[in-house]
Amino acid sequence: MVPFLGSGNGLGRQVDRWLRSGADVKVDAYANALRDLARSRREIAKVFADVDLLVLPTMADPPFKVEVGLTRNVSARNTLPFDVYGIPMISIPCGFTSTGLPVGLQIAGAPWAESTVLALAYAYEQSTDWHNRRPKLG
Repeated sequence: MVPFLGSGNGLGRQVDRWLRSGADVKVDAYANALRDLARSRREIAKVFADVDLLVLPTMADPPFKVEVGLTRNVSARNTLPFDVYGIPMISIPCGFTSTGLPVGLQIAGAPWAESTVLALAYAYEQSTDWHNRRPKLG
């Protein structure tokens, strides 16, 4: 069997497993999932009838140093829904933890409202200096 992304370690093997798991999905299940996704996207888009943008933390947990992260799962629960539902989103620097690691601010908008998302991100960047600060290395 030829691997999808190589038989290397770590991420390559995990991606191989994810891709292979999709090979067993039946056509009717796939069609139903696409229909459910389209319905969910319509429902999620209704949120933006009352609000222009959503602003929230990029990550649910504080960042950690790489050596710690090698054995720790990274949660994408704050970003993944926007990816799945086709919602434009940007993450911008907004500060540091008490241990000096950077944190991000996530701005999301209605489908096809990329310009609104980018406008707020730009305004925030112009009114703060977080994008110019760097964490201490070492």
